[in-house]
Amino acid sequence: MAAKNTKQKKKKGNKLLYIIGGIFGVFILLVFAAGGGGTRSGTVKYGICKIILEQSVSYPQTIKVAQVREGAKFARILYSHTDAFGQYRFSRIQCNFEQDQEYANRQWLLKTFSVQSEAGVTIDQITAAANVNSKIISEYMNKKRAKLPDSGAIQRIAQVVGGTPPGPVFVLDSVKIDTRELSEERIDLFQKALFTMVQNPPDLTIPRPLPSNIANYKR
Repeated sequence: MAAKNTKQKKKKGNKLLYIIGGIFGVFILLVFAAGGGGTRSGTVKYGICKIILEQSVSYPQTIKVAQVREGAKFARILYSHTDAFGQYRFSRIQCNFEQDQEYANRQWLLKTFSVQSEAGVTIDQITAAANVNSKIISEYMNKKRAKLPDSGAIQRIAQVVGGTPPGPVFVLDSVKIDTRELSEERIDLFQKALFTMVQNPPDLTIPRPLPSNIANYKR
């Protein structure tokens, strides 16, 4: 009888250990989830949109990114900030992008010919070696031609200069802050600085998701 009681006590003890272990495991998972499971980083689209945001609000030092969403052609940021009237508020910015191979080609040609010119090699020499019409290339770089008539021209020029032809890139198409669209002039200015933004991105860390009740969000 005593042996039976001892066996029952042992089973109860093991069961208690399993329960405690289960509770501890759930606790660890909750802590892990609360910590976000590690940091996540956004893409360069998020970085570009973040820089544009900082250049478009009255007090950029008060910006606090709350939520980030990215797609193939957009980056959307929900953020809190202090506006021009000193009011704390939530706003949203969305930056839309488009793929533009022609833009990539033109930028690559301009940079390539500039580097070669510094080395004493002229555009005429390069285009002649690549069997490309120099006038057509010049018109293309100056946007007087939408496309090159010879799709292999860029590849041949790259072979002549010992470079790598450009891959597809995206360009800034439009930016909307709440209900306000940025002007084309502002978009053009940001587009010209796009290369610098890509080379020097800001912190791309994405914050933890907002709670289901946005009223619980703390500064």
